[in-house]
Amino acid sequence: MDGYLYVAVGDKGVYGAVGTDGRRVDLYGGGVLRLRPDGTDLEVYCTGVRNILDVALDAEDEIFTYDNTDEHDWMSRLTHMVDGGEYGYPFDFVPRRPYTLWMMADYGGGAATGALCYTEDALPAEYRGNLFLADFGKRQVLRVVPRRDGATFRADSRSDVFSDPPGDFRPVGIAVAPDGLGLYICDWQHADTKEAVSVGRLLRLTYTGPSHARTRPSWFLDAACGRPCRASLDELVVALSHPARSVREVAQRRLAERGAGAVAALVRLLGDVDAPLTSVAPAIDKDL
Repeated sequence: MDGYLYVAVGDKGVYGAVGTDGRRVDLYGGGVLRLRPDGTDLEVYCTGVRNILDVALDAEDEIFTYDNTDEHDWMSRLTHMVDGGEYGYPFDFVPRRPYTLWMMADYGGGAATGALCYTEDALPAEYRGNLFLADFGKRQVLRVVPRRDGATFRADSRSDVFSDPPGDFRPVGIAVAPDGLGLYICDWQHADTKEAVSVGRLLRLTYTGPSHARTRPSWFLDAACGRPCRASLDELVVALSHPARSVREVAQRRLAERGAGAVAALVRLLGDVDAPLTSVAPAIDKDL
């Protein structure tokens, strides 16, 4: 939504990364980098985690990670990541130091991998904003409900998505299906690379109840697929208030293509005190 790509980096770090505009960064250990899609504005977003494999963004671009354990009394951790945050690994995490930020929850030993925040509108309302967290070691996908807690979040509840997964289930990544009614789960399928199995699986978990999705604009599919967009300027601005993030992001990109012609309409949106943050924030992205 804010026009950046966020990149999860493990504890080996990134040294001498150079963006297309010549900006160089060094990340000494695990953390998050961010940059524009064209490779400019590369920067370190936060530091001090061990081996995150994914970055989950909610509807307001709050960032969550599920950190892979290094044992040493610091297990599989769900963390709210903030700009400039330092989370302690590898030197200041046992015991916790007062000058580091901390995790939302510790879910014990395992091998945390994928993380996803559900930001579509097809599932019932209680699923919106939920986190889905994969654990390779435990053969587990967790559903976690985050709640605001001051300037950060707490893990309000958690539950297992699968009650009895197969013995060779090893989830490593999660994505939302295009219709918003399901999750795609990337499954490594075996625990040891020495085993005979040499391929993984792509699984789809589908909600069988009715879709709660609001109707997509008639122009949405063409616009999402890069075809000519028939939407008017006003239609694109209205779409910034759609409950599905996928629709808002397509509208945002198409508004950016309109350049200066979109400014007046976006200024009016910014002046609407009743507009939700999820519609106002795309209007202030630097590319619009």
